[in-house]
Amino acid sequence: MDLYEDNTLPQSYALLELPGLCEGSLKVVIANDMLTVEGVRDSPLRARLNEIIQSRGATAGREGHSIPLFTLSDEKYRSRELNFGIFRRQVQLPPGTQARDVRHELKDGMLLVTWPCLRSPETDMPASPLATAKTVSVSA
Repeated sequence: MDLYEDNTLPQSYALLELPGLCEGSLKVVIANDMLTVEGVRDSPLRARLNEIIQSRGATAGREGHSIPLFTLSDEKYRSRELNFGIFRRQVQLPPGTQARDVRHELKDGMLLVTWPCLRSPETDMPASPLATAKTVSVSA
């Protein structure tokens, strides 16, 4: 995740790389001045093979016939470098940030989240402590 804040801009930005995910796999929550992005990414190979199986079944014209989903045995992988499983990213937002002011857009596997860059009246500097961002990843 990249976090960007500049006191000359009206917004703060978080950019998360989420390849292979769709909006339905994501949950973006704002509560208690905390932005939480969480979701689940299925095994990329299993997901792709199941897409192929389902598309072939749909073209075979066998209505009412259920096609079993493809499963993969962990011991048969020679190499495994792609990440999958449950993930959660959290960012402390400036105090008083309203959920209605936080925007997000997922495009081409990149989730862009923006929120107003609230300023401290004493310093005219951003009030958001981006250094407190934390990442929690859990692989299946």
